[in-house]
Amino acid sequence: MDAKNRVFSVHEHELRNDVDSAMYEKEVGRELEKLKSSIKGLVNAYFLKGFKGKRAGRYAILWVWQSSDTIKENFGTFDNPTWPKEWLYYENTVLAKYLTCHPDKINFSCYEIIVLDTLIL
Repeated sequence: MDAKNRVFSVHEHELRNDVDSAMYEKEVGRELEKLKSSIKGLVNAYFLKGFKGKRAGRYAILWVWQSSDTIKENFGTFDNPTWPKEWLYYENTVLAKYLTCHPDKINFSCYEIIVLDTLIL
C-alpha cells in the first residue's frame, strides 16, 4: 500500500492515580506487540510517553494504519461500529483497568498525510 494513504491515529491515555506505571507500561507494551501481528492493516503502534509540553509524563499510542479503508474494515463506521476480538480484549481487559475512563471514551485524533515529500519512512 502506498505510504501517502497511511493514517496516523493518536490515542491519549489518562491513567488513574493509583496505577502502577511500570505495570501499565509492561502490560500495554506486551499487548501492542500482539495487536501489531493480528490486526489487519495495522502497520505499527508506538507506545509514547510525553517528556515536554502539555502532556509531559503522560502516555499515548501512535497507531499507523495502511489507509482509512483498513480502519473502516476493522472498526466499521460511526453508524455501524465493529471491533476485532483482539482489540476488544486489549481495550476491555488490559486498558480499562488503568484508564480514568472507558477506552472508547479517550481523546483521540486521526490524521492523513497531506504532504508526502517531507515524510521519512
